[in-house]
Amino acid sequence: MKTFISLSCPSCGANLSVLPDSPHVTCQYCGKEHVLVKQGDIVSLQFTSSWICPKCNTLNPIGNGYCEKCGTQLKSFCPNCNKEIYINIAYCPNCGINVQEYIPLTAEEEKEIEEWLEEDEVKPTKDHNIGLTALPFALLGLAAIGVFVIVALVWVTISSQKPKADAGQIPTLVGTKQYSSAPPMLIDKNKKYFATLKIAKGGEFVIQLYPDKAPITVNSFVFLARQGYFDGVTFHRVLEGFMAQGGDPTGTGMGGPGYEFVNEDSDLTFDKAGVVAMANAGRDTNGSQFFITFSPQERLNGGYTIFGQVIRGMEVVNGLTRRDPNQNPAFPGDAIESITITEE
Repeated sequence: MKTFISLSCPSCGANLSVLPDSPHVTCQYCGKEHVLVKQGDIVSLQFTSSWICPKCNTLNPIGNGYCEKCGTQLKSFCPNCNKEIYINIAYCPNCGINVQEYIPLTAEEEKEIEEWLEEDEVKPTKDHNIGLTALPFALLGLAAIGVFVIVALVWVTISSQKPKADAGQIPTLVGTKQYSSAPPMLIDKNKKYFATLKIAKGGEFVIQLYPDKAPITVNSFVFLARQGYFDGVTFHRVLEGFMAQGGDPTGTGMGGPGYEFVNEDSDLTFDKAGVVAMANAGRDTNGSQFFITFSPQERLNGGYTIFGQVIRGMEVVNGLTRRDPNQNPAFPGDAIESITITEE
């Protein structure tokens, strides 16, 4: 009888049953291929390619986009507009195309489009003062319609690829803790919101959320919490004197909810313990991972969206089990049993 082991897909977080001697594993949910890596008694699925940090020479999985040791972010270029982007983002912040699924036009397709545009081009008349008198209105109307159709098609194509936070529809699950898009605006920015985090090993603490300072972030956090997204998720990275990071359903530091959203800047700073902010792999790559500071961390100002503050139970936060993923710990972090959202 073959013995299977249960591992998490590093791309979508789904639990997979795999043979321990399989060199490659394809996720049945997201279709991504990964390699089986054995480090002593620890077996895990990793991305099929890696990159070496140019600053500290640390080997990192390609899905990270940032060095696990020194935090250096890896960049690439958008295949459509050629603007510099971080490798782990799904959508180019400049032109909006899905960089993971982008298929460029062939040379033949580009030539056909150019010829079509040249045929429909409106030629100027010699009478610069009158301009339109020598041009049939019918041709002008057809040209205008053609331009309108092209613009409309481009707009629909680009906008259909982006997750819409204001679509008005609740996003659907498309995998294990993976959503089809960001949620619409469900909170009232004029209300007060509080999150009570109950820890599985005992104890709880309360975070006051700041919808007036970071409405998009608070809206996403409240949505995920009310969906039970964080239930059972661990604080996978807890560093003494620095912070406790959680919110990743894979427990690897590379997982998320299937969508990303922008940074929200405000006058809030990391001037005390208990500050709650979004973890990211570069600006505008926020998902579900968040962290809580153990002390003032002024060096983080401007790089992360602050969206809350621990107002009760800081001793529970301080009591979270320390865990450094870079040390390959053989134990999981402390798990969140539940998060309850209340509003006033």
